Amino acid sequence: MRLDWNDDRGERFGAHQLSDGTLRAIALITALAQPIASLPRFLSIDEPELGLHPSAIGLLAELARSVSHRTQVLFATQSTAFLDHFDAEEVAVVERRDGQTILERLDPECLDTWLDDYSLSEIFDKGVIGGRRDAPDLWSSRVKLRKPSSTACSSRIWTHSAFTPTAY
Repeated sequence: MRLDWNDDRGERFGAHQLSDGTLRAIALITALAQPIASLPRFLSIDEPELGLHPSAIGLLAELARSVSHRTQVLFATQSTAFLDHFDAEEVAVVERRDGQTILERLDPECLDTWLDDYSLSEIFDKGVIGGRRDAPDLWSSRVKLRKPSSTACSSRIWTHSAFTPTAY
């Protein structure tokens, strides 16, 4: 099978002539825009924002949101720009604590105080919602930040203990 494109001037070109970002965008759109009968129950995509134009990141988030009522979509990202295209209730933070991988869903009500003044990416950068090894403990220090009424701004949704290989 061969796939060619024609641009607005009638020029014909093939997939080998497309940039990595364009090919990645086509793959992501294809995965998310499948016919309903073909959609898997679960889609997991690692770092979907890589290689995409900044304006395409928001379109990708909207596309995922539009299919999320038909399939579960999980994006793994470290991109704060991508994070800002989601609402707090759509985000789960992954952390490693005491040898366990922990996923915690954010609590939008707890974050309301923060979200009045900061974006999700800003409160991520400040270490408020976790997921950062290098962030200071800003819950205990009160430097320039208002502390919400509760420090539990997330609830655990999944825990996995580290796999320890056994020699036979």
